Amino acid sequence: MNREPLPSEEKKKSSLDIAQLGELLKPVGVFFKRHLVVLFVALALSALIYAVFSVNLILQQVTTSEAAATSKYDTHFDQKTIDKINALSSKDQTPTINLPSGRINPFSE
Repeated sequence: MNREPLPSEEKKKSSLDIAQLGELLKPVGVFFKRHLVVLFVALALSALIYAVFSVNLILQQVTTSEAAATSKYDTHFDQKTIDKINALSSKDQTPTINLPSGRINPFSE
């Protein structure tokens, strides 16, 4: 039961030559030449929007993980630690400096 190919099937098989491929792709090339600037701008804007959303997503994940990390630690201090912290001096207070008597400047005689 071998059937012979129809003439239209033979034409389809023979129509896919490498030489004719250039002719088939010529309208595609004309389209890209005509709309190259629009395609480039659309691609650049798409990449920029993707980058902004990616950074936003990463920043949101970091914020939620920091909130979860602070909630799992015990932050209760005992009174001894609170007294030590209160005993520290602030940066507004100037310390008293006690200079030794005698020769202070090693470069002077």
